[in-house]
Amino acid sequence: YSVTIFEAAPIAGGMLSLGIPEYRLPRSVGQAQIREILETGDVTLKMNHAAGRDFTIRELRERGFDAVVLAVGAHRSRDLSIPGVDLDGVHKGIDFLLNANLGYRFTIGKKVAVIGGGNVAMDVARSAAREVLKQHRPDEAIPSDESISAVATHEMMDISLSALRLGAREVSIVCLERREEMPAALEEIEEAEVEGIVMRDGRGPKRVLGKDGKVTGLETVRTRSVFDSTGRFNPTFEENSESTIECDTVILAIGQAPRLDFLSPEDGVEISGRGLIVADKN
Repeated sequence: YSVTIFEAAPIAGGMLSLGIPEYRLPRSVGQAQIREILETGDVTLKMNHAAGRDFTIRELRERGFDAVVLAVGAHRSRDLSIPGVDLDGVHKGIDFLLNANLGYRFTIGKKVAVIGGGNVAMDVARSAAREVLKQHRPDEAIPSDESISAVATHEMMDISLSALRLGAREVSIVCLERREEMPAALEEIEEAEVEGIVMRDGRGPKRVLGKDGKVTGLETVRTRSVFDSTGRFNPTFEENSESTIECDTVILAIGQAPRLDFLSPEDGVEISGRGLIVADKN
């Protein structure tokens, strides 16, 4: 089969290029694999072609494609329903990563609280630490992006850690789970800690605090348990255990979901109650 790839973004690779930070997956690796695919022949890549905007699934079928594969990933951050999430300074994790990886300007404060305990939360926190370093560099002694990327991994972590300790800036992760329960891989947690990320585990977000429409802090409550006796996700919290984390930026990284609003009834694609495409497992 000859294959046509319709890519909504201005660059190819999906989450490998847009969602995973450079320090975890060098861009050169992804781009080399993309070139290999395109050089096999009979593969056409069309950038900036978004389903629902530039074409519909029904139209692709009408144009004579033998099969249509939907591989749109999970580019939508899950929402958190607590007071204050509409304040200036609250961002969604995937949006933050997409902006950072595309090189768009993304203003970040000096004290950042990332809500979530998974691998994406670790990526967001470590990327945020680098943005804090870039945007709030205290003096010219701090190495540039180019010099940081040129040194070995452990040296880079040491530089990030040292930079974070200069002045009153910090990036912290707030998650319901205790450290040993966090869904992120242990090595991700340890690497984040080495870089100076503060782990505020066993705490749930209660509300985002603000003044004049801008974030000033995050009120949290201590977690009693995350799962019930059947192993189902059902967090409970200790009474009168509120505490406040001072911050000017809050980034939500509590999970992802596919964005499927480009599908219409005419496309004939069934969506499940969980918001996923219904597929035959066999």
